[in-house]
Amino acid sequence: MTHAPCRAAIAIGIFFSLFATSCAKGGLGTGGTGGAVAGTGGAIAGTGGAIAGTGGTGGNRGSGGSSAATGGAMTTPDAGPQACVGNGHTYAIGESFSVDCNTCTCTVSGIACTAMACLYDARPDQPSGPDVALVCALSANLTFGQDGGNAIYWDSNRLTASTFTITRDYSSRAGRDGAATASCSPSLPACGTADAVSVATINADLADPDVQGLWSLPQDPVPIFGTDARPVDGTVYSIALDDGRQVLVGGQCASPTMNSCRYIPAGLVRLTQDLQNLATAMLADPVCKGL
Repeated sequence: MTHAPCRAAIAIGIFFSLFATSCAKGGLGTGGTGGAVAGTGGAIAGTGGAIAGTGGTGGNRGSGGSSAATGGAMTTPDAGPQACVGNGHTYAIGESFSVDCNTCTCTVSGIACTAMACLYDARPDQPSGPDVALVCALSANLTFGQDGGNAIYWDSNRLTASTFTITRDYSSRAGRDGAATASCSPSLPACGTADAVSVATINADLADPDVQGLWSLPQDPVPIFGTDARPVDGTVYSIALDDGRQVLVGGQCASPTMNSCRYIPAGLVRLTQDLQNLATAMLADPVCKGL
């Protein structure tokens, strides 16, 4: 019995898979070839091979495609920084610390701080960090105190960057028991001490534009701001630089527009008050008890 020849089947690849067709001869077929090897895995595993080929007449079914390819390696996300460096220290994620009056926290994105306005932001008399050297360098030595009036003695105060000296003059007693002077040098508060007048406070006052403009005024006569009570046995406050430039401060004018009274600007009011407060604190020091 004659059998017709077999034609080979054409394999078509779809998604890296092949379908195989077997042909039978003499009633005994050979199984078709299984599907192709699975595609290479990307980040997600590749799909397995195609469905197994169909067996020939009376033959065995072809083997199925190979198993799915192993998936590609998963990329581990960058965990980000594990610490923050700031203010000269290393801080762990989640750790908080203070900078002036604000609170800062170390986060994976860096250091995050609150933004409250601190006393130092408004007025640089509470220095911190690199500002200390600048704020604590007194821009000018000062001699200051009450002037005029009738009193048993007068105190003259002298301030430099590191010293404070009070000189008490008893010369008004000369006709009774001889002229005499005495002095003391109490220690200044540390520059920038909170709730105290220090060199930083006075330096900030001297930098005020109201005060800066005083030193360019003509000195003949010495400029006086406010009312002068000396003709009625009152006093004015004298503030002088080492080079002889001076201003006198009396009582505030009744009105800023009074032609006969030079109104005291806010910066000069603050400087005068701070110098008076500093002198009072220094005089209370035990070192000056014997004056």
